[in-house]
Amino acid sequence: LQIKDNNATNIFTVRDDGVALVQKNYLYVTNTGGAYVQHTLRVRGELTNDGGNDLSISSGSSQIDFNNRNFVDVGDVTISKQSPLLTLKTTSNSTDPEIRLQSNSAFSNEGFGIFYDNSVGEAVFQTTYTNNAASLKFHTATGGSPSSSNLRLTIGGDGNFSFHGGNLTSVAAINTTSTISAGSTI
Repeated sequence: LQIKDNNATNIFTVRDDGVALVQKNYLYVTNTGGAYVQHTLRVRGELTNDGGNDLSISSGSSQIDFNNRNFVDVGDVTISKQSPLLTLKTTSNSTDPEIRLQSNSAFSNEGFGIFYDNSVGEAVFQTTYTNNAASLKFHTATGGSPSSSNLRLTIGGDGNFSFHGGNLTSVAAINTTSTISAGSTI
């Protein structure tokens, strides 16, 4: 089946093998039910919403499987839901789920990682930059902007602790091999 325009140019063809071709412009579905694909929708190029509203991909009560592909040039990601939950779940008990924050350098050169070692039930926070400056810093009451005024605790790359502001009067116990007495610096 071939449909031609006024210049005898094919604009729509259904081949003998059942493949439908839109050779000029695009297929436009205007009904509120949308278009229905029974099995696999194959897209070559890009899937775009040009209507100015959000692109919605849903699968009812089933999960959406992206088949282990990477998201590239995604930009900001926001999970907006009344009770959001982000779960990283490994499909094998021999591997550990991990979150990595890094620049364009290799993660082994510099970065921050959180992973769960499921062989011992241990949560690990790590900095990978091999320098004392690779510290973990804890801020509170930031108002969205971490600064020296709301820095509370630093664990340096060498393992030393620095407490900032406040005092240690509410600390229950500090285990040390040294004697701590009045006037000692911790």
